[in-house]
Amino acid sequence: MFDEHESQDGDRPFAVIRDHHVAGIIIFVTAFCGAFANYIILSLIDKVSSLQNVFGRLTFNQAIGEAVHLTIFTLYFAPTVFFDIKFLKSEAVSRIFGHINLVCYDICIYSHLVISSNRLTAIYFPFKYNTIFSTRNVQVMVVAVYVLAIVPSLYMYIYQDCRLIYSDAYWNFDFTKTQACYVVGMYGDFARYVLTVTMIALLDVVTFVKVRISSVKVNIDDSAARKKRQNEITFVKQVCLQGVVFVCELITYFFMADAFESKWARFFLTTFAWIQVHSFDAYITLFFNKGFFRAIRLSLLSSNHFQSTDTYAKPQRAESQSIKH
Repeated sequence: MFDEHESQDGDRPFAVIRDHHVAGIIIFVTAFCGAFANYIILSLIDKVSSLQNVFGRLTFNQAIGEAVHLTIFTLYFAPTVFFDIKFLKSEAVSRIFGHINLVCYDICIYSHLVISSNRLTAIYFPFKYNTIFSTRNVQVMVVAVYVLAIVPSLYMYIYQDCRLIYSDAYWNFDFTKTQACYVVGMYGDFARYVLTVTMIALLDVVTFVKVRISSVKVNIDDSAARKKRQNEITFVKQVCLQGVVFVCELITYFFMADAFESKWARFFLTTFAWIQVHSFDAYITLFFNKGFFRAIRLSLLSSNHFQSTDTYAKPQRAESQSIKH
């Protein structure tokens, strides 16, 4: 793991921390924290009352893709970089994880597009909302997200001579340098992501403007209606902020990274940015939905209560057994 060199007095060796060690630690810490946040969402979302709706189901679906994506960076990518494992860096292995990460990214970005459409419909067409986002329609949308994420990738990254593999140059995933990969990268990925993120941004801006205008004009006296309206505003703020994060990641990854020669600059603008976009999605969801913190607190209290009850129960059982004998 470390290289040993002699100290100045020539007596004892000392360990040298190299750049790939630092990069591996950064990847592990950021990806682990993001994955942990997404797994909190997946495990506790059914206990958050404000998310027992279509928005919550779509958020759950998006968190699945982000959790898998960040788990790969935590358990595969970080150890590969830190320990400099040649086998895991090989094209045969890294192309598998690169492909999965691309699918996960597509699941997340398409889920976000559906969520942005969901918010716009709720704000502009509240009377048609239940029809458009019925249980059956939502199921179709979720299936469509997975189909659009998986099926085209099988053609682009398996049938075509194009693979996303590990690269030591900037501790990142990079496409193989083939003509097919240039076409796939430019039109299959870049143009598609720009179009999708642009649609997300437009939907979010239009929705946010409507919310700002209506929140000033409308005065709701009914407490239940006021609470529902406040939830709608919170959801819109959450989605808009998540959209900004996606836009920033797209700019850094596809536009800014090539402008720098520094290995560290490119690392932070590609790998680190790719990890953070999925981490911040989870952080934003947790921040705007305080019910998660209440659910965590209740889970901890319930766990402590169970442990205390179990601790006191064991001596009682032991005592009853001794009396019986």
